[in-house]
Amino acid sequence: MRAAVALVVLLAACASPSPDSSLPSGLQSAEASTSLLSPSATPTESLTGWRTVATFGAGGGWDLATTVVRSGETFLAVGARMEPGNKVGYNYVQGHQWTSTDGRSWTEVPLGTEFDDLLFFQDVVAGPSGSFIAYLSVSYALDSGSTKNAVRRSTDGRTWQEADTDLDPSLQITKVVRGARGYLLLAQSLGTEPSLWLSADGLHWEEVYRFSDATHYVGLDDIGAGDEGFVAFGVRTALDGTWERFAFASADGREWVNAPQPFGAEDPQYRPPPVIAPLGPDWIAATAQRNDGAQIWFSANGLDWTPAAEIGGVRAPVLVGAGQHLFLSGSGEFPTSIEVPPPGIWSSTDGRKWTLLDLGDAAVVGGAASGPAGLVLAGLTIPSADESKATFWLGPQD
Repeated sequence: MRAAVALVVLLAACASPSPDSSLPSGLQSAEASTSLLSPSATPTESLTGWRTVATFGAGGGWDLATTVVRSGETFLAVGARMEPGNKVGYNYVQGHQWTSTDGRSWTEVPLGTEFDDLLFFQDVVAGPSGSFIAYLSVSYALDSGSTKNAVRRSTDGRTWQEADTDLDPSLQITKVVRGARGYLLLAQSLGTEPSLWLSADGLHWEEVYRFSDATHYVGLDDIGAGDEGFVAFGVRTALDGTWERFAFASADGREWVNAPQPFGAEDPQYRPPPVIAPLGPDWIAATAQRNDGAQIWFSANGLDWTPAAEIGGVRAPVLVGAGQHLFLSGSGEFPTSIEVPPPGIWSSTDGRKWTLLDLGDAAVVGGAASGPAGLVLAGLTIPSADESKATFWLGPQD
C-alpha cells in the first residue's frame, strides 16, 4: 500500500500484440503450468518463524510504513501519519522515516528542513553505490493546493540532499520500480496522458512511452520491474464508458508489446485495479473479487496470464516481493473506518501455494526487503477501527 492520492488520467492506447521471434524468451507466449492450483484453492496453513521487531505510532490515528528498501548495509523505510479530520475523513500530518542496520532494531529519524514542503513520499528506491533516492510530492502553492514533484538523495538514509535530476517538476510521479534492466517510473498527471520513463541510475530519465488516443481515456494501474524486463497494467475506457484492461510488457524498457484482456473476459460493472510483483523471471498479479477474495495470476512473460490460486477474505490486495518471496495482504480500506480487519499477511515462493504468516489477523504489508538476518516486512497493524501502528517484522529467508 502506498500513501498516494488518486489521479485521473486521459487518452491512451496500445497496439495489439503480434508474435515476434526477435523478442527475448521472457516475452514469448508461455503455456500454462499444469502444477497451478485450482482457482478455488484457499490455503489455510500458518507459517511460523516470524516476529514483530518494532512498532511506532502516537495513537488515535493511522500510522503506517508504506515501503522498505535495503541499500548497502542499511534498511530504510518511509511512511506517514494520518488523523481523523476533514471532509474526506482524514488529515495527512507528516511523513516519517525509519532506519535499521540489521532489520531487528529500528530508529525513527526526524525529517530535516529539506522536507519542510513534503506532502508525502511517492516512492523510495535503492540507488547506486549504497544510496537511496526518494521521490516526493511537495506543495508549492498552499492556497491553491498545487503540487509538484521533488527528488532527494541520501547516502545513509538519514540526511538528504536535493538530487540533480532532469525530471520536469510539474510531472506527477505515481510509482518508481527497480529491476535488473534499470528503473521504471510511472507519471500520470491530471488532464494529461500517462507516461513511462526509463533510467539507469534513478536520477536521469528518458520518456519511453506516452499513451495517447483521441477515442479513449487511459489509466495505468500498476508497474513492475523484474529480472527480464518490465510489465504494466492499464485500462482503456471508451467515451461510452465501456472498458478493456491491457497488459504492457518490455524486455528493455523501450520496445513495448500490448496484450488486451490479460485476465480474460471481465465483469463490465466491476473493475478493481490489479497489482503486480516480479518473481525472478516470472510475474505474479492479484486482482480483487466481488466476494472479497483475491485471485492470484501467474505469467512467464507479463502478457499471458493464468489463474494460479485464490485467497479468501483479502479485500483490495496489496502485493510486494523480496528476492524469491512474495507477500500479500488486504489493504484494510485504509484510512477509512475498518469494520472487518484484513486476514493477515500471506507468503509464497511460487505464487501457487500461499501460507499465512503468524503475525495476527489485523496486519497489512507495505513493503519487503531482504538482508543477512532474514526477510524484513514493513506495514501496519490495526489494534482498533480508528487506529493503526507502523510495524516491522523479521522472518527467515526460507
